[in-house]
Amino acid sequence: MIKKKNGAILVICLLLLSVVVVLVEQLARGVLVGAYFTRTMVEREHAKTLALNGVRLAMLQVGFEEKKKEEQGEIKQNQSADLGKESAEKKESKRLQKFLLRNLPHLNRWQSFYLKRQYDGIDGQIKICVSCEGGKININEAFDFKAQQFKSEYQMLLRGLEIKGKLAAGEILKRLTDFLKERNRKLDDISQLSDISEFKELDVFYSPPLAPVKEQKAQSKQTLALQDIFTTWTTDDKINPLWLSDSLCAILGLRRPFADDAKKRKEVFKNFVVNFKKEWTQDWATNWQYLEPLYEQRPQILDNVKRIFSSELLPKTFSVLSSGKVGNVEQTLLALIKEVEVKTGKDKKEKDGTQRQLPAQEAVKKQEQSDKAPEKEYKIIRLYWM
Repeated sequence: MIKKKNGAILVICLLLLSVVVVLVEQLARGVLVGAYFTRTMVEREHAKTLALNGVRLAMLQVGFEEKKKEEQGEIKQNQSADLGKESAEKKESKRLQKFLLRNLPHLNRWQSFYLKRQYDGIDGQIKICVSCEGGKININEAFDFKAQQFKSEYQMLLRGLEIKGKLAAGEILKRLTDFLKERNRKLDDISQLSDISEFKELDVFYSPPLAPVKEQKAQSKQTLALQDIFTTWTTDDKINPLWLSDSLCAILGLRRPFADDAKKRKEVFKNFVVNFKKEWTQDWATNWQYLEPLYEQRPQILDNVKRIFSSELLPKTFSVLSSGKVGNVEQTLLALIKEVEVKTGKDKKEKDGTQRQLPAQEAVKKQEQSDKAPEKEYKIIRLYWM
């Protein structure tokens, strides 16, 4: 008699083994996904911190170096003793040259800063791009809300603006005029222009030109951005031709920034800064030849729009595009920074509203501080996470 072999145990073992394999796989996947998610979130926070620190770097870069107390004392001593050293005017000129050379070559272009763990505590990258709000059109001041039209100079400036394949020449001016007529009040933010249906496909925020890849030649940015053409943060309808935005360069028919200009055109910027004179800013139409090394051309409508050129030398408001990257995570923001006065030397009042009594020496010191010019610093007035 032949006995039948029972294979139930083998089947049960195979089933149990399959269940164990599935559980182990799910557990491993959960652990890996959790570890990846945790690492990504940590890198995300680090990248956000680097992006915010990039704004601080930009503030230091655009801050005009003020005279130090020791230097002021040295200047007075040199002037009184007539020791033949550099005059106060020459020191101020050198300070201005350092400021211009620190900013003009990188205006509207990316600057990269690489961080190493052994020196900085983290492996990462910070990129900043600084643009000047004074080099853009203040749309709230360029449009005359009483006359319900753009001022004549700005009509001429915007009439030829077109977006190839999207908006013909003159169409942008017409759409903007109709929009502002209907709104009949000033814009609170440039992003509100995206409410114009024809502007839906236009970029709102500026994207700087990218660095060339390998042996490719650097190229300028071809598109325009609303935030790079217009602003609401300046105080008048003037445009500063020394600090033009990328898009304004395109509108005026000037050379647009290239990503590697700071390196390739180093001598051009150096020669311009060394020869720079404050007097040029008083009449840019007459002195435009001094700007031609930077822009390589003279605007065809220069004589018609010269009234809107500003004589301001040191801008007070900038936009900063800042990007922080850690691992594969990148966080980008746009910050508007403005120079403000920090008042010092004022007596503090107590909570009950009465003035605190100061000793005689402290009172004298406070008075001396109040007589000095207020200190200045940059503060963030608007922040956009991209």
